[in-house]
Amino acid sequence: MPYDNELLRQLTKEYYSGLSEFLNEKYFNNRVTEIQGEKFYEIELSYRPFEKLFPDEFPFRHFWHFEFLDYYRPRIIIPFAVRDYAENGITNEIKPFIFEPNEQEYNIYIDNDRVGLRIRR
Repeated sequence: MPYDNELLRQLTKEYYSGLSEFLNEKYFNNRVTEIQGEKFYEIELSYRPFEKLFPDEFPFRHFWHFEFLDYYRPRIIIPFAVRDYAENGITNEIKPFIFEPNEQEYNIYIDNDRVGLRIRR
């Protein structure tokens, strides 16, 4: 059975379109970073717009904000070309990203599709 690049292109357009929503600065903070010579966006959940959803007496409000988000600083990593991938999709000509972990203050993992996570150790 031949490889279906057109099906891959259509499926990945939808996949990366959803991921490109993380670039909405109303809800998320992002910065450009370089990992293994390739550019990525690091997306931080900005909890400030969501504070109104949790009353002051909500039992986990302060844990969620200060302990988890501020200390562990979780980030979603998405490819810098996410908008291009969302518009055009990808084909098998785009090589998978091969992540090579190293020792640092943060745990980082990026999968072959260039989507990953970063969290403080």
